[in-house]
This record gives sequence, C-alpha cells and structure tokens, in this order.
Amino acid sequence: MPKNRRFIFVMGVAMVIALIFVWAIYFRSQPYTLVFLTSDFELYEVEVESNTVQLLASYSDEKKALLPYFIWVSPDSKYIARLIKPDPYDTEANLRLHNHQSNVDSLILHLGTRQEGNKKEIADVQWFPNQPKLLVQVWNEVESPKQTKTEMWMYDVATSSFDHLMDEPSIGSLSWSPDGRYLAFFAGAICPASSSFSECNGLWQPNLKIVSLENGAVQTVVPYEQLYESLVRRAWNRNEQNANAICYLIWSPNSRYLSFISGKQCWNNSTVKLSDRDYAEVYLVDIVDHKLRQLTDRSKLQQDEIANGYTGISVVYSLAWKGDSNDLMIGWYRPTWNLNLPPPKDIGPVSWGIDVYQPSKNQTAPIISENKDKYVKYVSWSPNNKYLVWEEQNNFQPKENAASPPTEMIVSQVTDQFTVKPIKRYDNNSAFLRWLPDNRMLFVDEIGYKILNVDNGQTQNLELSPSSRFMGIIQHKP
Repeated sequence: MPKNRRFIFVMGVAMVIALIFVWAIYFRSQPYTLVFLTSDFELYEVEVESNTVQLLASYSDEKKALLPYFIWVSPDSKYIARLIKPDPYDTEANLRLHNHQSNVDSLILHLGTRQEGNKKEIADVQWFPNQPKLLVQVWNEVESPKQTKTEMWMYDVATSSFDHLMDEPSIGSLSWSPDGRYLAFFAGAICPASSSFSECNGLWQPNLKIVSLENGAVQTVVPYEQLYESLVRRAWNRNEQNANAICYLIWSPNSRYLSFISGKQCWNNSTVKLSDRDYAEVYLVDIVDHKLRQLTDRSKLQQDEIANGYTGISVVYSLAWKGDSNDLMIGWYRPTWNLNLPPPKDIGPVSWGIDVYQPSKNQTAPIISENKDKYVKYVSWSPNNKYLVWEEQNNFQPKENAASPPTEMIVSQVTDQFTVKPIKRYDNNSAFLRWLPDNRMLFVDEIGYKILNVDNGQTQNLELSPSSRFMGIIQHKP
C-alpha cells in the first residue's frame, strides 16, 4: 500500500476511534453521586459505580443546634446551606453557607430572639434546581402569631446578596417545574379565628399561583373563589369545622400541568391521612388555559358505600407522573369491612388500585384493582416507564405490639397496554427511596442502603449504615 494511502487509512481509523470516544463521553448516562447524612451530622458523597464514599463536611460540633432537615446540599454538591437554631422554640437562627471545596463558611442571614423584639422566623430553605441560588421563606408576625405573612427571598451565591421576590399571607406546597422556569405554590389570606363558616369557610383562602424564575412575575392560575366552588365545598367534612388541606402539588414532565390532592389533612406533602368517613379528591390544572379539572369523584363512592353499611373511607395516597409521557398515576385504597360488624384489630382488608389519567384524552383508566389483607403505599414509575414499585404493609399487626408492621417492596413490569406483571418481592422492611437517572433504584432495608438494577435483578450494597439519611442525587455533567 502506498505511503499516502496508508497514512489516510490510519488517520481514518483514528478518527473513528475518536468519534466512538466522544460518543461514549457525551451520549452515555451522565454520572451521578448520592449524598447521605449520618447521625453524627457528617455528610458523605457516594460514587455509585466504584462504591467509594467521600466525606464532604462534618457538623458534629453543631449537632445540638441542627436537625437533619436543616441541611440543604446544592445541586452540584459544592455548597451546603444549614440553619442553626440554639433554641428550637425561639426565633433566633443563623443561616450559614459552606463551600466545602474551599472550606469557606459564611453567615448569610441572622435573626434575633423574641426577647430582642424579633418577629421573623425562617420557615424553609430550598436550592433552585439548576442555579446556585437559595430560596428562603421567612414568617413575619404582623399583629399576632395567628396573623402572619410569608416573605420570599432569593439569595444569589455568585453575588452574595438577597433579592426580595414576594410577600404573601401564607404559602404552602412549593413545587419547581421540570424545565426550571416556574415555582408553583398555594398562597392566600388567613381568616381571623372569629370568622364564621359562611364568611370564611375555614382558616385558609388559598390561590394557586406560579412565579417566573426568569423575571419574578407572579400570576394567579386558579383564584380562591374558583377553588372554593370546585373543591373546598365538595371535600368539606361536615363533622369538624377545619379547613381542608391542599397538598402534593406536582408538575407534569412537560411543565404544562399541575396536579394536587385535596383532603382533610396532609402529611409530609405526600400522603393524605383521612379520618373516618372522609375522602380525598385529585385535581388537575392546565397552566396555559387555567382550566381546573376534577379527576376523581370519591364522594359519590363514599355515599354508596355508607348506604351499604361500609366505612366510606376512600384515600388517594399517591400521585406520580409516568416518566415523560404526561400520564398521571393515581394510587388509592379504601377499607372494606362492614360498619355493622365488630371492627378488626386494625384497618383490615382493603381494596386498592392504580388509575392512570391521560390529559391528551381527558380520561381515566384503571390498571390495577384488587382486594388485599395489606395496604399499599408509595407507588412510583421508573423514568423509562417500564417498571412500577410500591410497598405493602400488613394491617393485622396486634395492637399490643408497639413495633410498626413489616413492609415489603414489590417491583413490577408494565407494558404499553398498562398490564402489570410482578417481578420480585423484597422483605426485611424494604422501603423505596428514589429512581436513579440510569433507571436503577435506590432502596433501604434493615441491613442498609442498596441499588437495584431492575433489568437484571442485581443488587449493589452501599457502604452506609441504614440509620443514615438520604439527602439527594447530584447529577454531574460529563
């Protein structure tokens, strides 16, 4: 072969190898790490592939003034914000920002004690999803502890400065849009305690609002009057004059829809716990045309069951958008024992199921519906839409046994036609935590933290104690 042709051939092979290398770098799943907090308030970052553990920071000397939910790690894991409260029942607080790479620890906000005349208190701190900025909520007592307003501030790490975003009487259920453009929340006036039912209809008058993270503009998507007519009256508990809670506000993957649950009581922003003869409804809002849709009608189901002598309890316990398909999964359950018979030791047999709502068709279809001697919770789709995972817990644990009933985690495969086929059960009090970016799954059992590759069933043990607290996923750019 002539030298010039040989040279061209070698260069061609080299270019192919280089292109393959570039493809492997830029088109493979982005690497990620997991962050955990130990009981000694030490933060560790775990590199999943090599299963190596690296200490990010230690705050063990501040543990008396810290709580696990007073620590927030930035999306790039470079910064750690923490709230130090010498007295948990007082307003005094120090919000500090730690750059653990340069080991620079700065005080960015200080609030004094009540005795010093301070009427403000830090209510919540969150990192912006894609920016080195902090969102800080501050409660400010206007006239009394029952009449407060919530101030929303943004702290820019790059400029070390605060910008005021808005003031609202009360704010709850913050939810960031997947495209990073909006923050959704419920906000509204708090009625005086002396207000009558007809004047106020409870303590809170929430409006569904969104704020643009690009220009700070705030718009009302659904006003309180519309929520009141469509939602609050239908879900009102006739036996107790308490305002119904609105919670579990989540965006669709395309940032077009917002879904939420309305019930008597919300807990941890993910589970609705309802009293006897109460129920919850699911609602959907299109942020383009501001149309509010009711997706469930559990009140009719409640009336029919009570008429037949059954409990009438019907709980929507889980909402999750299905991967990137903009289909909404609605998990529900209801106890089925007859009120005319002696009650069981615990909740007893339940009917449970999963329905899928498709906004494009404006219709809901069931994919699972069955009776069990256990109740089901924490249902979640995998990012690639191939798998479902949920937990089951035994309802017949004797009341004299103070320990929590054991839980099992069930992983199932789902077809395009929504046929569900269970793959495997995991016992030892296995609890689902999070789907990872590469469609593997993080869970914890009595032994410790584990990562499950659902495709091949292989499990990887992480070198962490089960008493550690999972803090989040850090996505690293290639």
